[in-house]
Amino acid sequence: MNPSTVDDTRIDEFTYMVLFGTGRYLGNADITSASPQTQSAYGIWDNLKSDTCPTTACFDRADLQQQIFCPGNPVDSTCQ
Repeated sequence: MNPSTVDDTRIDEFTYMVLFGTGRYLGNADITSASPQTQSAYGIWDNLKSDTCPTTACFDRADLQQQIFCPGNPVDSTCQ
């Protein structure tokens, strides 16, 4: 099976949100593995108006904000 792709989300004329992740979830077998692994989801907010980093990376892994996804109620205030 090939990886799936989705379009980016246009916020306004110059700003895009791109979401992607690691691993897979194609069915219950993917979450009941004998050796479950940590998977990651990333969201990149790209403001194309900025010209402060035209040729080099502006951020590194230390700049990422960690959030936890919890199973169950998506409105549960104890998880984000």
